[in-house]
Amino acid sequence: MKKNLFIKLRSKLHSIYIESYLNAIAKDPDNPDAYKNLASVYHKQEKDDLAIENYKKALELKPEDIYAYFGLGLIYDKKGEIDKAYNCFKSAYQINHSSTFALTMMKCLEDKMQNDYDWQIRKYKEAINNNPEDKQIYTCLGRVYTAKKLYDLAIENHKKSIGLDSQNPSAYFALAYTYFDFGKNDLAEKSIKKALSFSPEDYYYNFLLGEIAIRKGQFKKAITILTKLANVYPERSSVYTVLGEAYIQKREYDKAIEIFQKVLKQHPDKRDIHSILGEAYIRKGEYDLAINTFKSLINKYPDYYIAYTILGEAFTEKGEFKEAIKNFEFAIDLDSEQCYSCFRLGEIYQKLSQYDIAIDYFHKSMILNSNYTASASFCLGKIYKEIDKLDLAIEFFNNSLTNDPENVNAIFELGMCHECLGDKEEAINLYQKALSIDPDVIEIQDKLEKVTQMV
Repeated sequence: MKKNLFIKLRSKLHSIYIESYLNAIAKDPDNPDAYKNLASVYHKQEKDDLAIENYKKALELKPEDIYAYFGLGLIYDKKGEIDKAYNCFKSAYQINHSSTFALTMMKCLEDKMQNDYDWQIRKYKEAINNNPEDKQIYTCLGRVYTAKKLYDLAIENHKKSIGLDSQNPSAYFALAYTYFDFGKNDLAEKSIKKALSFSPEDYYYNFLLGEIAIRKGQFKKAITILTKLANVYPERSSVYTVLGEAYIQKREYDKAIEIFQKVLKQHPDKRDIHSILGEAYIRKGEYDLAINTFKSLINKYPDYYIAYTILGEAFTEKGEFKEAIKNFEFAIDLDSEQCYSCFRLGEIYQKLSQYDIAIDYFHKSMILNSNYTASASFCLGKIYKEIDKLDLAIEFFNNSLTNDPENVNAIFELGMCHECLGDKEEAINLYQKALSIDPDVIEIQDKLEKVTQMV
């Protein structure tokens, strides 16, 4: 009752204010404050078009009124017209450089523009309509589509850019990065080599070529590319990071550790280097060194979720599951999108035979990141097979194979499920399929021979 009364009173006051400001305008049509105050009331009533119209009139009469810019900017922000909102606060800041509100709003809107991919796509499309021959716009639009994982649209726009200028190395680089993010490594390599044919010394082009080589398992090639790059650009820590990763993948852990320690002498606050150094210790089996590295990192950066994640990994490898669980859960508390920590918690609880909790974490990992579908579905299949729910086990093994068709272990487990259900012919087909992919697995050979004798 009191709330309704308040709403009615506020509405009546708004009407009185509007009438008062309209009368003021009638008496003096060049009164900027009357227009500004009228706009403010319309804003409160959510009559945005009328508010915009009157704020613009106020600024027409008094261009230095930062409060009119504030009101207009807030309305544009609410309407999702971020660029217009930004320009309002920018204008206010140019009038008064001591305005912290204008500066704060500009920063907030910059963050929105950077993270609002749909808005960026809309603006780039408008730009293309106005200037369809501008190659750079297609490249920018392709990058946004890549960020949204809309790879086909990204590739289409990068190719349009190249079609407008086939000698533009940055367009080939953008296309290469999209292919790389898409997992199309051969196409990525082909595109980046085209970029390098125009600009062979470019840091970023060579850096991506090194990353592609690592992704393709060509570690010696990656090390050659990245070592040369490090010699030319010794001040760039990122090249040492990836070079160290190449040595880790090549299992030359001492060399990787040496590189990371060298970088940390020059850049002691590079927490990503501390993280990958800890990973190198884990790979080498020096778990206590890894644990100490990450504990020190957490003391310095208590909100750094990656440190908790890899610390959890170190404790997992050491078999200290209680500590591992604690740290993976800390990582999830700091970043609820932590799909890797969810997956690892699923694996730990599976080892501990706490299947209900494991199932929950495996499902979470798939929801957060579809790339975990194959691995998480395989683990779920194993759990359901273990608790004798074979129909569910078959469902999840099939789901795993949909996402990873040549997973020999999933095919083998699926075959055993069908064998348990008495479908020996299907089991034989699956064992044969597994051996066609990897003929050297003795366990599958023995299973196939045993089941064949029973038919």
